Amino acid sequence: MIKQRINIIKIVLILTAFVTNSCTKIVEIDIPQVGQKPTLYSLVGNSTQIRVSIGKSYGIFEYVETDSLPEYVPSDILLTVNNIYSETLVYDGNCCYLADYVPENNDSLKIFAKIKSMNDTIFASTYIPEKILLDTVSLLDSAFIDEEGYLKSQITINFSDIPNIKNYYEVYFRVKCDEGNTNDYIPVYYYNSNSPIIVNENILDYEPQSILFSDNLFDGENVSIPISFDYPCFDYETGEYVASEFKVIVYFLSVSKEYYLYRKTLYKHIFSQNTDIWNWASEPVNMYSNISGGYGVFAGYTLSKYYLQTK
Repeated sequence: MIKQRINIIKIVLILTAFVTNSCTKIVEIDIPQVGQKPTLYSLVGNSTQIRVSIGKSYGIFEYVETDSLPEYVPSDILLTVNNIYSETLVYDGNCCYLADYVPENNDSLKIFAKIKSMNDTIFASTYIPEKILLDTVSLLDSAFIDEEGYLKSQITINFSDIPNIKNYYEVYFRVKCDEGNTNDYIPVYYYNSNSPIIVNENILDYEPQSILFSDNLFDGENVSIPISFDYPCFDYETGEYVASEFKVIVYFLSVSKEYYLYRKTLYKHIFSQNTDIWNWASEPVNMYSNISGGYGVFAGYTLSKYYLQTK
């Protein structure tokens, strides 16, 4: 048996050396130069102050020292709301431009930025969706054991979709193990769901940090969606529970189309960066952008929170 293993190892080493020496080829790729463009980033929630971050893009092979970034500020950023109200945002001296106006449900927002250093103007628009509340939300702390032997918890959300309007949603959880201390709530990872609504989104394979979905399959209907995740208070190395119960915050968002498309491509983009030829190398993903004249995202959402605890 030992001799057989040694022979197998020798064969593998010979084949590896052969492949390495015989498959080397220099390939010249002509990568087109892309000029710098302004970037804008802002996710706008209802009842929260609008914060806008401005920057500029760099080439993939361009080395940049963050400590020596040139001054890159717009001469002004103008916000308009419902084509009626308008104001010029004010720089906070640190990273962002702030607005006095606090968005409300169903607001239509537009933003214009005049870039001083590039003589460019960028534009974007979005909206604040109608706030939709969950009818019920329930937690099953030890729902099932998956095919790999991991204990899963499950949260089921139930709500009614507004009919005849294209709606988009996001849901994610944060958990806290009850150990008699004040540990902060931590994000949940490894979401899954057998709901056709979620499976139809083709996002679960990309290890998303939240669940995004539209009402394509349930326009105007009452819907119930189960979402599973790793049991948060279990040490898989020792096989022991680190707490007898845990608490959960459920974040349920109605989001704009721009938000929905941005988040979905973001998760695919992050996933593609963490793969290689040994671990399912994936195609590069072009990030979604709704910034005319530049890159980035300007998108709206409404948020509701629900607090649960195992019993």
